[in-house]
Formats: sequence, structure tokens, C-alpha cells
Amino acid sequence: MKAIYPDDGDGDGDQGIPAEAVPGLRPETGGATSLTLAVDGETFALRRNECNGTDYTWLSGPNPGYGFGMSPTLDLSLDEHRENIRRADLGHLPSSDDGNCPRLPVAVSEKRPGSRRADLLGRLCQAVGSVTVAHPVRVAVDGPPAAGKTTLADELAVVLREQGRDVIRATIDDFLFPRAQRYPRGEYSAEGCYFDAHDYGALNRILLDPLGPGGDRNFQPAAYDRTADAVLSPSVNTAPVDAVLVFDGVFLMRPELIDRWDLRILVSIALEKTVQRAVIRERRVSSRADIERRWRERYIPSQQLYFDTVRPTEHVDIVVHNDEPQQPVWESQTR
Repeated sequence: MKAIYPDDGDGDGDQGIPAEAVPGLRPETGGATSLTLAVDGETFALRRNECNGTDYTWLSGPNPGYGFGMSPTLDLSLDEHRENIRRADLGHLPSSDDGNCPRLPVAVSEKRPGSRRADLLGRLCQAVGSVTVAHPVRVAVDGPPAAGKTTLADELAVVLREQGRDVIRATIDDFLFPRAQRYPRGEYSAEGCYFDAHDYGALNRILLDPLGPGGDRNFQPAAYDRTADAVLSPSVNTAPVDAVLVFDGVFLMRPELIDRWDLRILVSIALEKTVQRAVIRERRVSSRADIERRWRERYIPSQQLYFDTVRPTEHVDIVVHNDEPQQPVWESQTR
């Protein structure tokens, strides 16, 4: 679908074309020559300019009049207009074809707190929507402990639901072995964390395979009760064929799981920063000394083992650099 602009003159070029017939666009208040477009929680005015292009004004931004121009744009679809806006926010504007209408500067440094986060979630939703499979889309959100992967997965699930998708939210923490089984090498063993902690057989059998090619879509979202420290057998649910599984956890690109994902996301962070986050997150239940010992003896070395043996960055579609959660950086990977 192409973007529709009202007539710039005194005529009735937009009569008979209700704004709601154009998804994402609505008339801008106070003017008949532009429309507004909602993009990832932000609002932009789109106005046709004299160079057969579009001026994009950031209405919800911190400073009146901030925006940019681009030409030619007369044949762009709504999705292409959205991509222009997203790329502008990231400071990577495409070049004009004719060179006669310079692009207006974009105040990237003036972005509101959290807008980069909204940009990221919008792009992740686009990536999910681009997956074409005949079964539910299985999305892996991989990353070290305390990297922010659970938060990102939760946020992604919310946005996908707002877009009308049926979302199954699950986590590797619900596929742990009971404590009596998962510490044969000791509580602080890095090898034990990597090899002994999770029940990948159950994960594949009751969740990933039923939602994958040839599966019957009858799934169970968990196999372990963390509160009772016991094996769990929840009721079986049936997923719609167009559902999305958003699954977060550590070690998700390992050989037992690598072929079960339809979209692979890695949340990256400096490992030392995960220690700082863990101390803050767990200070009410553990001492600083115990937290640091677990991280430095078990969790960080197990991640180093994972990266050395599996090389997950070579297998994922998207890397999200999350050292600054409100300023995440997106990196697409070529596999």
C-alpha cells in the first residue's frame, strides 16, 4: 500500500479517502497538507515537499520543528516511510537520488530517553514479522545472565501482543533440572553450569518441536517448578499456526537447540558489567561476596566456555548490544 497525501491546493484531492483506510496514518491537527505517522511510540508529521519528497517532523520529540527531509519519496510504502524514520533516528540516513533537495539535519543527540529502546523493539517486531514459516515463529533471545535478555523478551512480547500476535512467553529457567541433579560437579562449577543445568531434551520434546516443522502445535511451556524445585507437567495448550514463541535464556545456540529457532537474537554485554548488575539485583537475597563468587567462578567462565566452543555470534541473526539499556545498539548478522 502506498502512502496517501491530501491535495496541496484548494481542491478535494483526499475526499472519499478516510484516514482510517491508511493504517498508521491520520490527519494532522491544524493543517490539511500533512498526515501523521506513528512509529514505535513516537509521532511524526509527513508533508509532501516541492522536490517530490517528504519532510518528516518529529511531533513527539523534545524540540519543536526537529526532523528531516528526503526525496524522492512519492512511491514509498508506509513501511518504507517508517524505515526512513528509524534510520534517521539512528543517524544513518539514505542519500537523496537527485541531490537538489538537501536533507534536513536530524538531532539524534536530542532523542528522548527510551526512544532508542522503542526503536529497537519496533525493529525486532519487524524482524519477527519477516519470518515466513508454516508454523509458529520460534524466537530465541540468548545472552549471559544479567544481560537484560529477560527484560527485552518481556518487552518484545508486549509489543507483539499490541500488534495482534498471539505470543507464547517461555524461559530456560523453567527447564532446569532439580537441584539434586544439576550440581554433580559442584555449585560453583562452570562446566556444570554449561553441561548439567538444563533439560534440553524436555525443552525440545514438549515445546520447541511441537511448535516447529511437522509439529502438532500442542505444547507445554515449562518442565520445572522453581518454587517447589520439582519436575513440572503443566496442561497442554494448542498454539495458533501464526503464534510467536519468545524464549529467553542462556546457551540457546548450543548444538542441542541451534536448529530449533526461526529467529535468533543475542543480547551482548561486557561480562564484568553483569557482575555489577547481579549485585544490585540480588543484594536482598545474597551477600555481595556470594554473588561475586558465583558470577566469577560459575557464570562468567561458563559463558566464556560457550563463546569459545559454540561461537554464538556466528549463528544469530541480530546482536543487541545492551551495555546501556536505554541506548541499545542493533547489529544485523549475516549467516
